[in-house]
Amino acid sequence: MVLRGFGRAFKSNLGEAGDFLQSQEASHVDDFISHAWDSGRWLKVATLLIMYNSRSAVVASVVVAATISILQTDCVGLMPKWSLVHRVIASKALVARVGCWCLKLTPIFFFVVLSFWQRLRHAFGLKQRVIFVDKLCVNQVDEKRKAEGVLGIAGFLRHSGRLVVCWTPRYFSRLWCMYEIASWLHLRKPCDSVTLMPAAQTALILLIWVFSFSANFAFIFFPSSEGFVGICVWTVFSAYFILISLLFDHQSVQLTRSLEALPDQLTDFSVEKASCFCCTNSHVSPQTQEPLQCDRELIFQTMTDWFGPACALQNPQQDPQNLQQQALHTFDQFARTEFREWVLLHAGPTKISYSHCVFCCCPFLWRSFDVLSAACSVPSGWLLRFWLLEYVITALFVMPCAIKLWFCTVVQIDRATGISLRPILDYMFIPIRITCGYIICLTLYTPTYVLNRLDSFVPVTAYDVLVMCLTAALFGWYDFSSIARLIWGALPRRCTNAS
Repeated sequence: MVLRGFGRAFKSNLGEAGDFLQSQEASHVDDFISHAWDSGRWLKVATLLIMYNSRSAVVASVVVAATISILQTDCVGLMPKWSLVHRVIASKALVARVGCWCLKLTPIFFFVVLSFWQRLRHAFGLKQRVIFVDKLCVNQVDEKRKAEGVLGIAGFLRHSGRLVVCWTPRYFSRLWCMYEIASWLHLRKPCDSVTLMPAAQTALILLIWVFSFSANFAFIFFPSSEGFVGICVWTVFSAYFILISLLFDHQSVQLTRSLEALPDQLTDFSVEKASCFCCTNSHVSPQTQEPLQCDRELIFQTMTDWFGPACALQNPQQDPQNLQQQALHTFDQFARTEFREWVLLHAGPTKISYSHCVFCCCPFLWRSFDVLSAACSVPSGWLLRFWLLEYVITALFVMPCAIKLWFCTVVQIDRATGISLRPILDYMFIPIRITCGYIICLTLYTPTYVLNRLDSFVPVTAYDVLVMCLTAALFGWYDFSSIARLIWGALPRRCTNAS
């Protein structure tokens, strides 16, 4: 329901009569979505799609790629193969005719599942997550029922299993967002049940995916392009990769700097300075010109009811206005200490998760199944080393490590030079950051390529184990083990009880 019409509900914060009718009664809420309305609709939609559908999309795409790979083998022969791969594996030089349809067709199924997985779950009668979104679950038209909904936010959160924060640089300056955080802290819900997803990171994840897909797609055309056509292909792809690299560098730097500014935002945090839609527009709807109820008064009164009793015990004689200020100050201290420590621990500029890195690198897995389609025409030992120790290891371990190290490099360059304060010097460091990124990728991938040419598989296996250990060290064991939880979490489960 939340993603219906590709997030039509996020188009505007002005509610309509039909919005509230889309909600349903529920005894438990799986996820409470907290977001700021100043961020764009499509970025929120992309963030939610990656959070809720990416695992299923990756698993489904691997199943589809494996099926297409079988159809391309010479034993079945239902799909033609025209891409050639010249490789030396175990001192044996072979030319293998491999498929290309996995890389061409799998993205279609991938994006269908990514975009419509929740619809597919509903169509097949599978269990769906219960989501709370303020615009759909709080009546935005009836002022009386809206006030009841605002007062009931804590009740919704009390029965919510997780608080999902779609973070943008202005999130901690919005009053409604602060009210939702205050409700979570007031209920003493665990901070570990808060999932913080920077919206800008979503754009970066999609950009890395485009880069991975383009890099694998280029290998289909390069071997078969010669002469003038080859020069044209090289020129087009070179210009394309330069453009993608510049976009990637810009987005990663912007994400890094916005997250680097997060500690100062939380240190100077004040709920009284937070902005809200009604006060910004002088309590008049910019579209209908009708008067708007002041959310600030209602929210401040609710927060006073929560945090005020503790303040009243210290000074029972203080007047209501001072009591409200003391209550708001108490919440500010909570946000600046306990919540701040958790946010800084889980939302740093290098905190991209392993599962998101695998999502970015799944085109390497699709290409690996194209290579596997040569199973009936080349020696099995040669193919296994080529497929498993090169493509699969690259997709699951080498590239995720490269992405993580690239983020670390950008952060260290930014901190060491302080170039964020000097725009001209910042532009001068663009080629340095891009070059560092390519050097990291080549440094991690080249040993696999070279060692796989040796007769013995021991050196390349030892290196691959080393890369696996590096992956576990960079992402943490729990995050690294998410490859198993990714598959398990994507498995459909039938709903046994109607909700």
